[in-house]
Amino acid sequence: MEKLKKLCLILGAGAIAFVIFALMLFGLSFLADYLKTNVGQEPWLFVDSFLKPIALVFVGSWLWLAGKFLNKSKPIKYGLYLLILWVVVAVVPYFLSFLVTPNG
Repeated sequence: MEKLKKLCLILGAGAIAFVIFALMLFGLSFLADYLKTNVGQEPWLFVDSFLKPIALVFVGSWLWLAGKFLNKSKPIKYGLYLLILWVVVAVVPYFLSFLVTPNG
């Protein structure tokens, strides 16, 4: 019975993580489309850089929520690391692109 409870908590965390993932994906997609058509290229590129590694949001939030539900520290820690990695993977290349100079 205890294993069934743990399984249900993990699957419930996955369902909540999927909702978070879907909201982030749709929100960032709509924002990127709006910025591309109405504002300009630069803000669109910044928001679009968060869409590339969006799967890290799903996995990281699932691990974090499962750890919270089961009171385990390792999944919480790894989930937070993945969420931080998502931000770093999106932001660092964008700012490093300013270091590139055109030939000529």
